[in-house]
Amino acid sequence: MTFGGTDLEHLYTSQTHPYFRAPHVYVAFPMRFVPGRQVLSDAQARTLGVNPGYAGDAAETVFMTSRGGTFTTRPFRFSGRELVLNLSTGAAGGVFVEIQDTDGKPIPGYTRADALEQAGDEVERIVSWKSGTSVASLAGREIRLHFTLKDADLYALQFRP
Repeated sequence: MTFGGTDLEHLYTSQTHPYFRAPHVYVAFPMRFVPGRQVLSDAQARTLGVNPGYAGDAAETVFMTSRGGTFTTRPFRFSGRELVLNLSTGAAGGVFVEIQDTDGKPIPGYTRADALEQAGDEVERIVSWKSGTSVASLAGREIRLHFTLKDADLYALQFRP
């Protein structure tokens, strides 16, 4: 099993199998351990009865497939100052947003390299790049959004004033 150029992770008991209705697609349900990724505050850990020694790490069961994790929207125009996402990521997951021109060329300041990782579970996550959150300079211009998702679900997006 190979994972391409992805970051190394602690994956255990992967149980990888071909999907019976599409044997070219593989599915797996590994347990992922992410040392040092604290997702609970100390107060939340106490409330849940989590041993303080375990609250500084994260673990979860993951659903994995052999399919890719990017998509690009069709060209469109927007109005507003911020891009807001409804998203949910796994403990080691994330979403990156690149803004492109209609030819698919990344717009300086909004490239994949400029994008900050969006991680967590939020209904209204304001997307940010190294330069900040404002997309007002692109309002009215025809653009495309290119998303890179790793262990993430994207439910909705909105531009707002």
